[in-house]
Amino acid sequence: MGKPGIYVLLFLACISFFSCRNVSKLEEDHVQADSIKYRIVYYIHGDGSYLYHDNDGNDIQADERMVSQAISVAEGLPNSEVFIFHQKSKRHILFFFPLKDGEFYYYRNGQLIDNDSYNSNSSLQNLDIEAAFFREYASYVPDLPGKIVRNFFLYYGHEIPESGGMGYNPSYPEKPFSIDNLSKALSLFKNASQIGDAKFDFLLLSTCYNGTPGVIEKLAPYASYIMASPEYLHLSYISSEYLKKLPQAGQREDLHSYLKSFAEAAFTRLKEDTRTMITIAIYDADRVKDFLNRYNYAKAAERNIQDETGSTPRITRALDDAAGCIDCSREAYFDLKAAKQGIDLFYNPPQFGKYKGKLTHSGWGCPK
Repeated sequence: MGKPGIYVLLFLACISFFSCRNVSKLEEDHVQADSIKYRIVYYIHGDGSYLYHDNDGNDIQADERMVSQAISVAEGLPNSEVFIFHQKSKRHILFFFPLKDGEFYYYRNGQLIDNDSYNSNSSLQNLDIEAAFFREYASYVPDLPGKIVRNFFLYYGHEIPESGGMGYNPSYPEKPFSIDNLSKALSLFKNASQIGDAKFDFLLLSTCYNGTPGVIEKLAPYASYIMASPEYLHLSYISSEYLKKLPQAGQREDLHSYLKSFAEAAFTRLKEDTRTMITIAIYDADRVKDFLNRYNYAKAAERNIQDETGSTPRITRALDDAAGCIDCSREAYFDLKAAKQGIDLFYNPPQFGKYKGKLTHSGWGCPK
């Protein structure tokens, strides 16, 4: 074999070596960390179009900006461990050899412990590889009287479909990703940690149109509080810099108060920079259960009436060809009084367009 052939073989061997993840560490004991008070997981979806321009006309890649912000939070947050997963677009060397399209950072007590690349292809649906990283690196925190470890999961990306989800990842359009897949992923992360049967304390969806009854109902078993928007919300709009102000101790009431301040800080920033509608809601998973049950019952009853009479749906909203959601209060069967229970809502109407004069919002979005 000539020298060119040898070089090709060596190149292929290197690609093979660096594309395989050594999982032997998964069998090791977790590091014991008595000081850990917060465990934060970022999942930043970057497989798609996240390019926008700032006020000065500069090109900004929103997902990369959020990675930088997550690193800043991880470096500035003591008594915590931070997991950052960045799923990027598929790329190749010489058009044939795939590069790793996932990147992982692990910080403990403000220090970078590890940074690794991985192939996300096999885990796109339920984030299996990301959960394996979490299992490998999550610290063992002794179960001591009065010891509280808060667990947060922050998702930054495009709107997550309530069903279907084909084409969500442009690099792997044949692999669906929907709210069902996210709920399975949250279950994997729970099982990979000391959370056990408990929930994540906080789940952030920095996505468009995911503050819907269907989404919240599916994710409520996995999080005590869910922050989402029933309207348009660009990936980078909810800054996580406020996490640097996390209290170092506290009970559930303190966490709720903190999350309201977190949402208000994001809302205030958006009011300064945004002219479109701003809607950020915090859903208390336990307190919204009654509304969700009533909503589903009323919706089913409405459908039964339509099936029996053959009439058109009794919906008060006008037809709209645009994608996304409309305020659920415009549905005939919507119970506005019940909908307000368990929600902290931050809303500002748009400064232009047909909803300019819309001064209120229910905090719930219904798919069009």
